[in-house]
Amino acid sequence: MTPMRDRKQEAEELSKQIVRFVNSYDESQFAIIAEEIANAHRTLQGSAVRLLIKIMARLAENGTDLRNQEAVRFCKDCSAIADERFIPFI
Repeated sequence: MTPMRDRKQEAEELSKQIVRFVNSYDESQFAIIAEEIANAHRTLQGSAVRLLIKIMARLAENGTDLRNQEAVRFCKDCSAIADERFIPFI
C-alpha cells in the first residue's frame, strides 16, 4: 500500500470517527476538541481551520431540510467569507 493510499484511508476513518462522535448527542465534549486544537502548534491550528473551511464549503452545497437548514445556511455564509480570505500554510 502506498503512503498516499494510507493517508486516504486515514482520512476516511477519521471522518467516520467524527460522524460517530457528533452522533453521541453530548455536545459538552466538543469543548475538549476545541481546546486541544487551540493548544496545538500554530501551524496545525491553521491546518485545522483550513479543514473546517473545507468541510463547511462542502456542506454549503448540501440539500437541506429542517434538520440541517441552519447549518447549511451558516456554512454558506462562512464559505462566502472564506472565499475572500486565504489562510497560508506556514
